[in-house]
Amino acid sequence: MNDSTFLQQSSMEPTPDDDSHGNAGSPPVDDAPQFGALDIVEAFTAMRHEWRGQTKESRALVEQVQDAVANFQALQSKLLVQVAANRPDDTSTTRQLVLHLVETDHQLSRAIAAISQLEANRKLRDEADAQAVERYFAEMNAIARWFAQPLLTFIIAQRPVTTSAESPAIEGLNLVLARLRRALAENNIERIETEGQPFDADTMRAIGTVAPADCPSGYVAEQLSPGYRWQDRMLRFADVRVAK
Repeated sequence: MNDSTFLQQSSMEPTPDDDSHGNAGSPPVDDAPQFGALDIVEAFTAMRHEWRGQTKESRALVEQVQDAVANFQALQSKLLVQVAANRPDDTSTTRQLVLHLVETDHQLSRAIAAISQLEANRKLRDEADAQAVERYFAEMNAIARWFAQPLLTFIIAQRPVTTSAESPAIEGLNLVLARLRRALAENNIERIETEGQPFDADTMRAIGTVAPADCPSGYVAEQLSPGYRWQDRMLRFADVRVAK
């Protein structure tokens, strides 16, 4: 037997991937992955940098919120002390301090709503990114998935744990807001919520009109700022948009 005979016989031997009919189980040349190890490394590096950037951004936001909580607490304490120290006949100064209190309540409520929306958007973005990675992985052929499996495992391990509990920043701000609301009630300051209520010219100021599908005409479709009543008198009108 010469070498050429041996090579011909070796090339005719079935491979482990051949099926029972003698067809090769390996994918055709056209289905071979069109990327190499360098592409996988580059994709891994980009995802890792993006994840680190989001982590730094979240930490910076938490630090800013903590500073804001401390500032709100200090401001609230000073204002309450000054309100308690003013004489009943000093109406001008007292009214100015009360206006500062209601403005603090309004801005703190807006800050909590904004942070809550930011957290909700971040969770939606994380879920969308995870689904996009899984779809991309599922569309790979078998060989590409085998090479990319360690990268996918690492990405899944780095995903933040999603919980239904409030973030520490929102929880801290809500505690401050609850304390402020108690102080407002003790000083006969009432916050007036108007959304979904019929428009009342005695307590509201119409900034504009909108045409929502789920709000009757003449009702408040959007509250831009709440109203406040102090000692049964209007202190500040609510700014609203009314449904057409």
